[in-house]
Amino acid sequence: MHDLRHSCTNIMLGLGVDLYTISKILGHANVQTNQRYAHLQVEAQRAALDKLSELVATQ
Repeated sequence: MHDLRHSCTNIMLGLGVDLYTISKILGHANVQTNQRYAHLQVEAQRAALDKLSELVATQ
């Protein structure tokens, strides 16, 4: 069962679902429970920083 939840989390992260939403779907009372998966969001973090950089560059 744990492997299924882990796989589900990885798939949702890959689809761009945020950790808060995943936490609620999995029934975690504390969002921090899902923080162990944050390392899987490197591309999403990079994309967010690129958006911020673009915004700053246009100001």
